[in-house]
Amino acid sequence: MVRIFDIEDISETIIKLIDSEKLILLYQVNKYFHNWLLQNIKKVTIIHKNYISLALIKFIIKLPMTSLKLKNNEINSIEVIRLASHFINMSQLRKLKIIKNIVEEKVLFKKSLDLPSEMNLFKSLASLQNLQKLSYSKQDISKIEYLAQSLLIMTQLTSLKITWCNLDSEKVKVLAISLQMLPNLTYLNLKGNYFGSYGANVLAQSLLHMQQLRKLNIGCNAISSGIKPLCESLTSLTNLTKLTCKSNKIYASEITFLAPTLLKLTQLESLNLIWNEFGLQGANLLVPVLAQLPQLRLIKLSYNYIGPKGLSLLTNLVKMKLTCTNEDNIILTN
Repeated sequence: MVRIFDIEDISETIIKLIDSEKLILLYQVNKYFHNWLLQNIKKVTIIHKNYISLALIKFIIKLPMTSLKLKNNEINSIEVIRLASHFINMSQLRKLKIIKNIVEEKVLFKKSLDLPSEMNLFKSLASLQNLQKLSYSKQDISKIEYLAQSLLIMTQLTSLKITWCNLDSEKVKVLAISLQMLPNLTYLNLKGNYFGSYGANVLAQSLLHMQQLRKLNIGCNAISSGIKPLCESLTSLTNLTKLTCKSNKIYASEITFLAPTLLKLTQLESLNLIWNEFGLQGANLLVPVLAQLPQLRLIKLSYNYIGPKGLSLLTNLVKMKLTCTNEDNIILTN
């Protein structure tokens, strides 16, 4: 790792910006460094900043940047709108991560901000029509309709991650319409939104139109009885290789729906059902099904209270999948 003033990590592809003003100065006065950056930097991370200047934005849009990550920044709405307005100049961007940024409104400028900064950010995403991976995490979403509208245009998306954003069932209902219109989406992660059984029911209707999905994470959403309509849709996802449904209050009664559904997912390689407390009764229903899935190599069943009898049921799986480690659970890898 090379340290140059404010550059925490720099290589032929990655640059992490801490003190961006010094970097911009270095970029301006050092012709060799200027040319090197313009030829090599593909990934940019802006982290732990309390101000994103116009100079910084103009600097990064000159880079051949294909990946941008904004994490743990404390910025005001003016800066958010300023950054969003320059998305149109980032046509080469393929990957965007926006994680745990605090947007602080400045009352002084409210008259010139007739729309919230979040709305401007989501509307501007529509200009990133070549974007393939979008991640928005650990910050509440209030204007989901504007994100949904932009997603309709972002048809090149292959990966979408909206996690820990406090999406209730009504917001999921708005989002779900756009999800089914993304023809290239193969990875969907909606973990930690706690949208409940009603949200699961709404999502299930969209999954019927997403047969290209290969990886699905709907963990930590308190789905419970919502697993029934989800299972009806999961049977159409015949290309699914990874399913994460951890911490969803899936008890033994819900396993009665999930187990036969899994039997139809013949391409499944990874299954995560950690922390659902379905007990020995649920294990009795799962084990015969898991044993019949030919591609399954990773199984996580921690904290389901299956007990010693449940563990004994897994003997055949252990033989098939080669390795097993347990603490009232089973984790199998090839």
